[in-house]
Amino acid sequence: MEAQRYPQDFDGILAGAPVNQYQAINAAQAWMLQRLFRDKFENNLAFDTDGDGVPDSLTKLNLLSHAVLAKCDAVDGIRDGVIDDPLACRFTPEADLAALMCSGDINADGCFTLGQIQTIKDIYGDGRDSKGALVFKGQALGSEPGWATELVPHKGNRLRPNRMSTAGDHMNLLFYEVDPGVPPADLTNTAYVPNTRVRPPEFAWWTFDIDDFTAGKADVMRAITDSTDPDLTRFLKHRGGKLLLYHGWADATGHPEPTVDYYRAVVDTTFNGDIAAARQSVRLFIALGMGHCGGGPGPDTWDRPASCRLGRARPCPRLHRGEPVDEWRKERRAKDLRRASARGLRRASRRRERSGELGRGPLHVSMTGGRPNRQVASGVTASTGASSARVIAAGSRAGLVRS
Repeated sequence: MEAQRYPQDFDGILAGAPVNQYQAINAAQAWMLQRLFRDKFENNLAFDTDGDGVPDSLTKLNLLSHAVLAKCDAVDGIRDGVIDDPLACRFTPEADLAALMCSGDINADGCFTLGQIQTIKDIYGDGRDSKGALVFKGQALGSEPGWATELVPHKGNRLRPNRMSTAGDHMNLLFYEVDPGVPPADLTNTAYVPNTRVRPPEFAWWTFDIDDFTAGKADVMRAITDSTDPDLTRFLKHRGGKLLLYHGWADATGHPEPTVDYYRAVVDTTFNGDIAAARQSVRLFIALGMGHCGGGPGPDTWDRPASCRLGRARPCPRLHRGEPVDEWRKERRAKDLRRASARGLRRASRRRERSGELGRGPLHVSMTGGRPNRQVASGVTASTGASSARVIAAGSRAGLVRS
């Protein structure tokens, strides 16, 4: 938003997991929650094992996560517990989960019903209105571990996944030009009928209609909260500014693919499709397997300084502190070296260093140290090495060498 609207404020901007289509993602996530809550959790990805009405088992979600990893992990040529490029994997829920279907389509723990398969397809397959018009792209393959916190209602989160915080009040107070009403006292009781006769009236997220988005009912607020203009000429060319974007492929909060789309739109609009010219001013780095600004099975810490701490003495990523974009601005050239390491991996031996930078056209990654060269999907360069890695890119090709 700063680069688009106030280009003179800064000469360097670092933007991580930029949720720049704010109203679209809120609408789509409310739509996803409706599918998980409806019919007394019939199509939820958590199961009620003791019959008390509260889903408590996450076996279904774990089965889904394992199935996705089994299908997609080795697409990049290396089976290491991280999906390098979700867009390169063709995971089809009805086919890839066929062996895990519930007998007689009767819901049980450890299997999927047809309704749950449809829920999975909806979550991956984008938020759409009743006519099929796209509102916001869905969750990425590999983001499933984050759904237990962000999307799926279960006993562990008291039926209040994090997306309830946006669905539960943003749709009331930040979506429409005229607020439709206040949230009910209990945001988990979807059987409750909001009282629209009192003043102020009540409005519940489960009564939200995603068609309101495509009908333009959020347009006034979108003009305030969204920052989707790809023309950054004033900031990147006239101001001479530098913009460094990054996003985790396993982000279950901010959905990474729209960030990829926005970067490509900036290249096309501001630089007339010239990726080489664009890279002098704007970069997008994809953190393979990283969640929302951190966490996930992949690396989430860059060049961590001992003095930087977040929470429980956890070193924070250097990118969060902004040194790379400041160095880029001062030295007039971007440093391709990115040291990255993963914390909390399932096995210490799986510690690795990886990086990915978005490009245009088919990209190739050359591996050293005994691993075969491999080609990854169009659009993303993914690198893996036993020590530090350096991405060397020119036009539409990139390679990895150890430093």
